[in-house]
Amino acid sequence: MITSRRVLGSGGEVICSVRAAVFGLTLALGLGSTPDAAAQTAPSNAVIIVDGSNSMWAQIAGTAKIALANQAIADVLGRRPNDLIAGVIAYGGNTPNSCSDVETVVPLARFDGNAVTTGLGTIRPQGATPIAAALEAAADTLPEGPATIALIADGRDNCSGDPCAVAAQLATERPGLAVHVIGFSPEAGANETLGPLACISEATGGSFRLANDGASLTVALEAALDAPAPVRTVSIAQGDTDPADSSDDGSEPLDIADVAENGTSFFRRSDNGIPLPPIRPDPSAPDSDGTDAALSDLPPTTDSGATVADEERPRRPVRLWAQLTGEMGALPNDLIWRVFAIDPANPGAYELYETSDEAQPQFLLPEGRYVVHVGYGRAYQTQVIEVGASAIEQEIVLEAGGLRVHQIGANERELPRGQSRLAVYSSEQDEFGQRRLLLRELPPAAVIRLNAGTYHVVSQYGDANSVVRTDVRIQPGLLTDAWISHHAATITLKLVTEIGGEALANTAWSILSPGGDIVKESFGAFPTHVLAAGDYSVIARHEGQLFNRDFTVSAGEVREVELLAE
Repeated sequence: MITSRRVLGSGGEVICSVRAAVFGLTLALGLGSTPDAAAQTAPSNAVIIVDGSNSMWAQIAGTAKIALANQAIADVLGRRPNDLIAGVIAYGGNTPNSCSDVETVVPLARFDGNAVTTGLGTIRPQGATPIAAALEAAADTLPEGPATIALIADGRDNCSGDPCAVAAQLATERPGLAVHVIGFSPEAGANETLGPLACISEATGGSFRLANDGASLTVALEAALDAPAPVRTVSIAQGDTDPADSSDDGSEPLDIADVAENGTSFFRRSDNGIPLPPIRPDPSAPDSDGTDAALSDLPPTTDSGATVADEERPRRPVRLWAQLTGEMGALPNDLIWRVFAIDPANPGAYELYETSDEAQPQFLLPEGRYVVHVGYGRAYQTQVIEVGASAIEQEIVLEAGGLRVHQIGANERELPRGQSRLAVYSSEQDEFGQRRLLLRELPPAAVIRLNAGTYHVVSQYGDANSVVRTDVRIQPGLLTDAWISHHAATITLKLVTEIGGEALANTAWSILSPGGDIVKESFGAFPTHVLAAGDYSVIARHEGQLFNRDFTVSAGEVREVELLAE
């Protein structure tokens, strides 16, 4: 699994699609300055594929292209010694005219200058251009999750592989993987020659760039490694749809504007053919404000005595069914139907007349006007129908999709249950900047059915400042997986009279940001907190005396912070 690379203030960033760019990453947390956008977006595992075919001996301004490529790779990786796990694969660098010559020259690891220099030095351009095979090898090298492949190529695949097809398969099998293509050629017609390689980046949510010298190659490689992870979604299959028939609907990527306080959020494609499972918690459970979420936008019902003279009107059969979108079939289950009668004398009054939990209920309703409300998890739709002289068969389109949120820590594993909290809010804010809370304490990895639109998701890990906020757009008929990664660690504070000694009881603690803002206060001998990665100061108060020290939290590093009482 892959986490992000560096800190945003207290230690995090947002990962999302290159095409659905990150916006609003200017939040100051009082824990240090906001770093550059590159530090806020990139996955931390990457493989660089370098062209080792014979044409890389061609020179640019007197220097062989392979030498320029090697120098760019060494320079870019050397600027990321601690926060990027990277490897290098070369094709065509060992065997003349071989379509199987794909070799890992620098194993996936944190930067080691000697290993990079030695590995790159083994490339002797003389082979063919098996780009498809190199893509497969690079993907096999990388762990699951958001990751980057940067392909440096000065020509198209001249072997039997199809790199466009390989990229399309990777987009399905490795939803967090983006392939960025750098066409390396100084020739005027480079775009026409190398442009067809853009199919690789387009399929995986990556980018395509041209470089015509060493400097532009370095810039392009920097951009590729700093690019965010892709966003991809798939259609939700319904009923008995054959999973083999389910595919992308060709819709545009999600339009996501993310704000991370400390952590990462990225989005990935769910498996084709998986219908939305039943919502947890029960959709009929009260919302945070004590109302039924499915009915929250209905006009209020009345107890004013409005009645419907049923016996005076003939009844007609009304059959109803619901669809996620107008192009999808009827939903097979998990629906709650409510039919409200409209009082002709008081059109603003609604009287609950019928309910059903059948997928396609049939009601016998007296002639008149009704409001039909159907709830599907937290998604719902209302429609006015008029029952007249004939039977009615009516479909209601929910225009809804699904959201599933995963919370992971620096070790790329799901956060321990009970140590994280997840809430979903409306995206709109009132005049006081407040959002409407839709779901509180959402179970991990539960699927939420929501109407299409933008929602604000807040994840908190621990009891202090490890908080990630992200706005996610739900599209009708699509299930979106959102992965939120917290760049934080658990620390335990101790006040001791000697290093490694017993902790002193009755100690009050204040954890401060570098700017002096209070991050967390506690009391006791061994207070334990989860803090976002970053720099802090801690003050201990014991028996009228103050003790302090500075310390740094590194993501995933569980540690004790001792203060000497001297």
